[in-house]
Amino acid sequence: MLNIQFYAIITTNFASSFNFTMSEYLQTNVRLLVLYRIMLYEITYILKPELTDEEQIAINSVVSEQIKSLEGKPNETERTFSAQRGGTDENHLRKFAYPIKHYRQGYYYTSTFELDPSKLSTLESSLSREAAMLRFLIVKDFVELSKIPVEAIAEKAKEEAPTEARKVE
Repeated sequence: MLNIQFYAIITTNFASSFNFTMSEYLQTNVRLLVLYRIMLYEITYILKPELTDEEQIAINSVVSEQIKSLEGKPNETERTFSAQRGGTDENHLRKFAYPIKHYRQGYYYTSTFELDPSKLSTLESSLSREAAMLRFLIVKDFVELSKIPVEAIAEKAKEEAPTEARKVE
């Protein structure tokens, strides 16, 4: 994980040769070299269920453009849940556990991007004004979806399904 780091350049011999106390020297002559690094983030957002495929693509490009406008670097956007990964119907809609803004299902998308941490709040405020987006979450720590083997998830679901059926009987 990358963090903001501060380095103080202090010459202690200089301070002691002129009979300054270290605190006086620090108050007047310390130069700070601030090194900041771009952070890697992951965003997951839910789109309204009535959107067409073209409208979903347009919203995904709007999110990417907002990141680019803040001098960030967006990566490819992909569906978080799909028919291949499981958890959705044939239209890629996922049901919610509870209603979100009076909707019972929605389209989930996930993307990663690089951005200066000081510009994250600007991105969040612009995304919160997006009408077609029901909810979003931006996190720093993540596991890329491409690193999760789809076959292993499907096999595990098949193995668990019969045992759950036996428990019910």
